[in-house]
Amino acid sequence: MTNEQLLKKWENYKSEYDRTLFQEYVIFCNFSTNEQFKNFLNLDAIIANDFFDLVDFFYTQNCFLFLARLLRKGKKFLIEEDRDVIEHIKISDKLEERFRKFVM
Repeated sequence: MTNEQLLKKWENYKSEYDRTLFQEYVIFCNFSTNEQFKNFLNLDAIIANDFFDLVDFFYTQNCFLFLARLLRKGKKFLIEEDRDVIEHIKISDKLEERFRKFVM
């Protein structure tokens, strides 16, 4: 495939979103390692280190649409319930005020 062929495909997309998604697709298919490529296609079977390797790849390559998709699909790697954080956090003066402004 040539750069001209890629550009022709890119130009066929009409929205900025679709063009950006295609651009990220090209970046991922071109620059990812074989292992990263395989891991992305098998997200249900990977371990945390593989997941965060993909996060790093997408972030450093500015592939934020792919990163958002990865984060949605890999929620299990992002959930870390830790009672100690809540129990031992040093409470700042602004906590209650911010709770009032930003309701969860």
